[in-house]
Amino acid sequence: MSDIESPLANHPLPQPRCVFISDRVMVRIAGPGTDKFLQGQFSQQIDDVTQGHSPRAAACTPKGRAYCLTRLVRDGDDILMELPANLSDGTVTHLRKYLMLFRGTSMEVESDARIIGLLAMPQ
Repeated sequence: MSDIESPLANHPLPQPRCVFISDRVMVRIAGPGTDKFLQGQFSQQIDDVTQGHSPRAAACTPKGRAYCLTRLVRDGDDILMELPANLSDGTVTHLRKYLMLFRGTSMEVESDARIIGLLAMPQ
């Protein structure tokens, strides 16, 4: 079956609007060791995470298998990391094992944070 034959292909696109993305969780990493901690855990060069640039990053096992794909956002001296809600507890627990090496650095789930997505019609 091609896409044209699929009943979903004929479904109209939604009207432009903003929506809350509820299947993602926001985590704040803060403190003096934030950049060093994240540089040791993620594939992304942390210096590339700026106010105007939000790169994707992966956290990998020692064998190189990715267990976390995320986007990193700089918020002042802190870093915000978004994770799938169903994987967030395990990922945060795993990362906290290494966080204790960086005194004064914390990692907390931002339970009040909301991620907003924009739906727009193609031109």
